[in-house]
Amino acid sequence: MEMNEKQLIELHILLDRLFENEITEKDILTIQTIIQNNPAMLRYYFRCVELKSGLHQLKSLDTVCSPLGQNYDDMFWELAQYEKTAPAVALPRAQPAAPPEIMHTLDRLPSERKISKTSIFSLIVSAVAILFLVLFARFAPPKS
Repeated sequence: MEMNEKQLIELHILLDRLFENEITEKDILTIQTIIQNNPAMLRYYFRCVELKSGLHQLKSLDTVCSPLGQNYDDMFWELAQYEKTAPAVALPRAQPAAPPEIMHTLDRLPSERKISKTSIFSLIVSAVAILFLVLFARFAPPKS
């Protein structure tokens, strides 16, 4: 038999009640009938119980490994009291750094711009090309 989704949801709800200690005798009988009639539900039941017990073991290990637990609050308050009664520590004042000395300044002399013959030729060719494109676009017959 396959696991019926309705039965799976019902078993899950009943297992939640079981783990929360809110289960009744009728619910226990319902769990027994579900897992007796369906081996897949039995495997699901054992898996849930195994996971739940594993989580409880981890939780108990966590509390055993951490002996300080709730003593943190007391330790922090004690540390705060020590800090309040501690003598003040004088910190040396930082002295401002001297501004860097200017070694020398560079004065640039303005240079005259020279226009070469190649620049003039490039300007004229570019102007003629632009003028040609404008006139061609203006007077060329439109495509039909």
